[in-house]
Amino acid sequence: MTILDEKGKLFGWINIIDLGVLLLVLLLVVMSVRFVTKKQTAVQGKDYYLLKVRATSLGSEVADTIKKGLDIYTPEGAYFGFVTTNPEVGPTQCM
Repeated sequence: MTILDEKGKLFGWINIIDLGVLLLVLLLVVMSVRFVTKKQTAVQGKDYYLLKVRATSLGSEVADTIKKGLDIYTPEGAYFGFVTTNPEVGPTQCM
């Protein structure tokens, strides 16, 4: 059995040009799948803000529920942030 026969077929079953086209298409499919599913490796920077809130008419029972690590959500339900320190509860001071 020869590698290329008189009709130009590789091992007697596929044309060498057809094999080249098939390999090229297969390579393009693999590369496109890798491009589409590639995960972003760049580290995205995040903005951090420190907010100090003064609630002058907040009841002590509500203030006692605010603890370090508490997640904060907007009224629409979107995540806003978290409490980084234990809150200070005391009487309101004039500035």
